[in-house]
Amino acid sequence: MNYKEVVVLIFVMLLVASTGCISSHSPPIEKKELKEVIGDRYNGSLWSYTHGDYETTCIHFTVDKKKKKTYVGYRWDKSYIPALDWIKNNTPKDAKFLCWWDYGGMIMGYTERNVVAYAASKKLKEVVAGWDEEGWEKKKLPLSNEIITDVSTALITNDSARTKEIMEKYTAEYVFVTRWDVEEGIFGAINIGAYGTEKVHVGSDEYYKTISVRMWSEDSIQGFEKVYSGDTVKIYKISSSR
Repeated sequence: MNYKEVVVLIFVMLLVASTGCISSHSPPIEKKELKEVIGDRYNGSLWSYTHGDYETTCIHFTVDKKKKKTYVGYRWDKSYIPALDWIKNNTPKDAKFLCWWDYGGMIMGYTERNVVAYAASKKLKEVVAGWDEEGWEKKKLPLSNEIITDVSTALITNDSARTKEIMEKYTAEYVFVTRWDVEEGIFGAINIGAYGTEKVHVGSDEYYKTISVRMWSEDSIQGFEKVYSGDTVKIYKISSSR
């Protein structure tokens, strides 16, 4: 199952669960909390969603406790835990990360660190659907198109100075890149976020020049230093040297 299929399936499950749009012939969606609290700052918790034979785990997190707005992030992936634990143990509590939005909920809910993007924009809802407990946030996504375009551009540009400029705009110090960012599904979505179309294709000359691919390949990148390398995640930080 590819990235788009997973996103659509999870979205349909959560939308059905939150709106009650289940026919009499559909199996009920079972939702169960797996761990009460995994991160206090954003009320991070893990939940299991089961619909027939399909089961997925998602992370719930609260961006604004005063508004009591709970978001459901992209499916939880245990392979991220070593990187997330590294973040918890090696970055200041006010650290901020630039990453594709799929991972924003895991970083916020688990590590209690902030991110630039934790949900999709309205412009991208057909490609990377965002959702929460109320079902696609009543089709009003919380992040602006500008934020998603900026994040996408920072990841897909071939100019590290442009990436750094965007990070400084949002006071982010770290870049969180995963192996899936450089594969067909998410790389294509990042293209659409930045350009509105799949302009840079996997395997092309331009592909290998992009910041996300170079970071995943652990290249030396001007203005950045690699601070973490794992099987599924690489983390870079804006270099302190001038």
